[in-house]
Amino acid sequence: MKQAQCSERKGGQPECVSRPSRRELLPSTTFLIIVKRTHVIVLLTAADAVIARSCECAAPMPACAYVAADAIFVGRVSYTNDDRSGTFVQATLVRFDVEEIFKGISAGTKHIWVDPGSFTSCYQEYRLGERYLIVAQRRGHMASDSAAMTLAPRKANNKPLPPSIDPARPPIIYWAPECSGSRSADHFPHIDMDYAMLRAYRAGQPLPRAFGRVYLEPFRGWPELNGPPLPGARVTLTGNGKAIRTATRADGTFAVRDAPAGVYSIGAELPPFVSAQPRAILTIPEIGCGSGDFAMRTTTELRGVVLDHRGRAAARIPVEVEVLSTAREKYPTGLSSDTDAEGRFAVVGIPDVEVRLSCGSSHPSTTGVPFPLVYYPDSPLPSGAHTLRLHDGERRAGMVLRLPEAPEIVRVAVKVSRADGSAVNGAFVGALLDGDYTEVARTGAEGIAELPCLQGLRYQLDAQSPAGRPPWSGIVRSRPVPFRCGKNSGPLALTLDR
Repeated sequence: MKQAQCSERKGGQPECVSRPSRRELLPSTTFLIIVKRTHVIVLLTAADAVIARSCECAAPMPACAYVAADAIFVGRVSYTNDDRSGTFVQATLVRFDVEEIFKGISAGTKHIWVDPGSFTSCYQEYRLGERYLIVAQRRGHMASDSAAMTLAPRKANNKPLPPSIDPARPPIIYWAPECSGSRSADHFPHIDMDYAMLRAYRAGQPLPRAFGRVYLEPFRGWPELNGPPLPGARVTLTGNGKAIRTATRADGTFAVRDAPAGVYSIGAELPPFVSAQPRAILTIPEIGCGSGDFAMRTTTELRGVVLDHRGRAAARIPVEVEVLSTAREKYPTGLSSDTDAEGRFAVVGIPDVEVRLSCGSSHPSTTGVPFPLVYYPDSPLPSGAHTLRLHDGERRAGMVLRLPEAPEIVRVAVKVSRADGSAVNGAFVGALLDGDYTEVARTGAEGIAELPCLQGLRYQLDAQSPAGRPPWSGIVRSRPVPFRCGKNSGPLALTLDR
């Protein structure tokens, strides 16, 4: 099995990893990985076929990092032949109505065709009617910051050519998949700053050679600061036998106008905060800018112990301090730790804001931590949590968290059939909590899987299987079915009809 890789290109530095595609979770060579803060589930079966994977991209860097691309423009999607089937080898083209050109496209160009990648690697969904800032390469070039599979499909789906394409004189088709640097032209954080950089570049004005932000953990830095800015931090870039010094501005960002290409380490000082990482790396390319953040933290500590329902020390239990000011965000900000063999925990670097303390797992499972979250002092719901606030440098100890009795593990029979009623051997059955797979099982010759679950929890159940015979054209799956885990929950039936 060859895995997706991130390539460093002339436009900047990538940060992307492989992840199972939600559209095609179970390909022919099945390698299903479910990663949680508390556990990892791995199912691996061998077969000789293409594996379908997608990309997990870091947020696009500032626009100055992408000026080496072949084409940069703003456009609105006016056509796409994405049929939303999610097959491994779907061939897709997207047409953009051009609104503003920054590089690589002739003035007066009205339309641009873009290949958004493939479902075997990094596929970008461009939605009809929406505006995007597109960073693209000529087709056949690896896009900047792109991860791509080295395995090629045997053949692509044959689709009618999109309207306005003359097969005798086809237009230039650009390549802008996931991780290419493209972004929403309206809603991306700091899009105005990106426009300012690109307009300056178009006008021949110099851009920063290094750009970044100093921020406070556990808050996020780039692209959208969700914590306090840290102005006045003394920043040092060390590399190429020299040290370049600057300071952060009012919004916590820094910029260096003149620096040779190379690899630099970032350091920052801003008492009373301390470094939250041993070092950060910023790579300045020959063309464009390098981008990197540096994290700092407080010295504030919160210590305590986690006990089980009998009052005994509970080892290897996750403990989390959640920042309440970000609790409604898609990915709330927080700090975490695990208890040691004596049930003790220590969380360091807590900011001077309101927080709440919890232990257990937001996605309890039979193979990991089976305990749902418990909020300090003793509540199964966040509404019952006590709000805490520690001041910079404070060290608070003696916190006690108590776990409930672990839910009983139950095994539920799930039968998977095709639309014609025939049983499906080797189908994967998954149980989801809050949209994430926490339990998985595979059907046998009679199409029945014994799925483990935790009694009393409410799951969404679905099943997936490769379609047809190798080389497969995609994945067939069932409709999601809600169920509450219990000894009388089964047998359950799922039909692969999608």
